[in-house]
Amino acid sequence: MAYQKPIDIDGYVTQMAKADMRVKAQLAEDLVLYLSDSENSIECTDLGLLIDGLIPWMTGSHHKIAQRALEAFTELIVRLGQDFNAYTSTILPHVIDRLGDSRDTVREKAQLLLHKLMECRVVVPQSLLDKLSVCFKHKNAKVREEFLQTIVSTLNEYGTQSLSVKMYIPPIVSLLGDPAPTVRDAAIQTLVEIYKHVGDKLRVDLKKREVPPTKMAILEQKFDETRNDGLLLPSALQAAPSAAGGGGHDELDRAAVVERPTRLVKRTPSATPRKPLFETQTAGSGDLLLAAGAVSAEVFEASFENVPQLTIFSQRDMDEHMKSINTLIGDNRVDWEKRVEALKKIRSLLMINVQGSPAFVQQLKDLSIAFLDILKELRSQVIREACITLAYMSKVLRNRLDQFTIYILQELINLIQNSAKVISSAGTIALKYVIRYTHAPKIIPILTQNLMLSKSKDIRSSLSEMLGLLFEEWPTKTLEKHNSLLREALRKGMADADNDARRHSRCAFWSFRRHFPDLADNLYGSLDISTQRALERERDNLGTNGTNSMSVSLRGSNSSLNSVSGGVIKRRQSSGLRSPATAQPPVSATSVSTENLTTVPGASSSASSAGSTRLHRAPSLPRTLNRNRSGIPVATASREAANAANQQAQQQLQQQAPALVARGCTELKRSSDDMIDVCGLLMWS
Repeated sequence: MAYQKPIDIDGYVTQMAKADMRVKAQLAEDLVLYLSDSENSIECTDLGLLIDGLIPWMTGSHHKIAQRALEAFTELIVRLGQDFNAYTSTILPHVIDRLGDSRDTVREKAQLLLHKLMECRVVVPQSLLDKLSVCFKHKNAKVREEFLQTIVSTLNEYGTQSLSVKMYIPPIVSLLGDPAPTVRDAAIQTLVEIYKHVGDKLRVDLKKREVPPTKMAILEQKFDETRNDGLLLPSALQAAPSAAGGGGHDELDRAAVVERPTRLVKRTPSATPRKPLFETQTAGSGDLLLAAGAVSAEVFEASFENVPQLTIFSQRDMDEHMKSINTLIGDNRVDWEKRVEALKKIRSLLMINVQGSPAFVQQLKDLSIAFLDILKELRSQVIREACITLAYMSKVLRNRLDQFTIYILQELINLIQNSAKVISSAGTIALKYVIRYTHAPKIIPILTQNLMLSKSKDIRSSLSEMLGLLFEEWPTKTLEKHNSLLREALRKGMADADNDARRHSRCAFWSFRRHFPDLADNLYGSLDISTQRALERERDNLGTNGTNSMSVSLRGSNSSLNSVSGGVIKRRQSSGLRSPATAQPPVSATSVSTENLTTVPGASSSASSAGSTRLHRAPSLPRTLNRNRSGIPVATASREAANAANQQAQQQLQQQAPALVARGCTELKRSSDDMIDVCGLLMWS
């Protein structure tokens, strides 16, 4: 029998038992599409039958059907929310098995399902990780590796306030000796990520465990690198004094934890404020700015191709050049002028299409390590040239530079707060080039985390401006994965202590609304009245920046803001904002012209025919022509017309008053006669 697409959940449940794999694949795809549409109802005879039908799909050998089953469960979690908790214990063992699938796409869908369980508050993060702790001893190495990644992602998402990671330290330490090398590497990386959140408390805890000396040495080295690179989060820095006071660290260790000069350097009050970058400057202002040491986008563009010419005869020559460049720029003992020249050669190689080399991907990975070191350089000219080279690489390579960018992005952000103008301005412009040309979704969590947690107002202000550029340049599909994170970053930015950060966040809000109108409307409705008013003023100030169409839709009767029940509309009315669909201006002689209004008796019903009057607008010439012919100001003519209309209405009412009185008396007499008849009948009976 031919396949027929079901129209409701019961129809899907009926066809799930079919054995034909092609029918199952098509049915699974249609089910995911059906559940993803919020307008489709999920009411059915028994939802448990749907769950029971999806589990064999998820545990089957067909990877596409298993993937669709995971997607269907994810959509059900989104639709049901906390009501899905009744089915959690049923599906979790099978989701754990799918974490060990040989295909990346299936493992990704399983991870997404676990993430949705926490995001939709079906299960709290701590409880879910406790239920998944059996993965530590799972026979499949991929399951053990994926669970370690789940711990890291959950910790980065919810922080140490929602998770107690201390209980997971012993099993993670035991995985340092796992037979699978990928699991051992994942265990080391997990401990490093935990160290970013808890700081030196982890060192103290690990010394109490039986960690192999070789593994402990590797961990100590990675912990030191993380601390020196300024990657510790505020939760770790708050715990640093107590950990240091507990003994086990010398004065150098404590000083290294506290200082972190790349993140705590503050701009001197006497420094001239930076001008907005990517803006056209006049010759005089540009010369003055360059004389002060800062750089501009024009300097970047002019320097891109101002490089030495290289002669390449073979692929081997190109590989040797890349190897030599990587060695020079990664060694801080080399003369800084040679390092600057090596950075220029990178742009030379890009101009002759080094990116077409088969070994370029690996060369780019090696180059990222050298760039990470060079961005910590104290020599401003070296950093300036590195930022120019990075901007050119982003412009040429675009999305091929994604992993490179993710690796060095934190250090690039740290340059923004540097007190040296040449370093701060170069870092800011390079970051703008990266956001404009390299659309890597993994950049977004790094940007938003720094925007919400950084103590530097320069970083928060610049990153708020970057969000606006992000929304202008990136497609909606690339932003979808992190839309809620972007919304929270905007909320935080609009409440920032820095005025520039708030202003940039308000500008970015209107660009964000073009991508996600529903999320933007919900965010707007949750803001206080003063912030809403500031948003409206900022929208009006944007002028011709592409938000006028949004302004019209926001105020119109068909706006999605007006469709939000009891939220945004109430706030807009309380803040003095009127929507044509919800509030009409009062009609008065001074606000609305009544020069062409005349009163005529209504005749549509018996009640209206008795004396009701209606206003009708008589055909008239255009206002400008009337003004030219009459020679009377428009406001005066309006008042005179209104007075004449009122007088005419009063006269008609006076003429019709006797008729109304007579009719009223007749009706009253008729009612009295009826009442007398009724009373007589009652007495007779």
